[in-house]
Amino acid sequence: MAASVFELIMARVHAVLLAGSTAAGTHVFRGRDDAFGDDELDAINVRRADSGGDVLTSNGERHQLAFTLTCMAAGDDWETAVDALHMQAHALLLADAVIAAKGKGLRLLSTDLQNDSADRVRGRLTARYQIQILVRPGDFSVAT
Repeated sequence: MAASVFELIMARVHAVLLAGSTAAGTHVFRGRDDAFGDDELDAINVRRADSGGDVLTSNGERHQLAFTLTCMAAGDDWETAVDALHMQAHALLLADAVIAAKGKGLRLLSTDLQNDSADRVRGRLTARYQIQILVRPGDFSVAT
């Protein structure tokens, strides 16, 4: 069975960030639940979030796919580091022609900073994104 256009976009987001030039290097993950060790930072974790849709006409539906990028860093200046990492990731996503072809209107909805300090100073910035996807009714395998 073919993957949904939602999954195709999520796979592309992960691939773009993994191949792109960011401070995370190869520490880009998809849906990781395990804790991150200090030796894995800087890192990005991509996770699919809620989606919703509307019927536009008898020939089309519009869906909104949401996803998060959690950017993590350690050190006294972790807030500056996660912001820079997020901006690197943001630029890569906006520049990708494949993502733009599968969805429309990629936009940043919000960001949230969280201090994860325990034995070492570290934290995260979670950025929530949304992209619109147009499909034929009931066919989620191809964007129109």
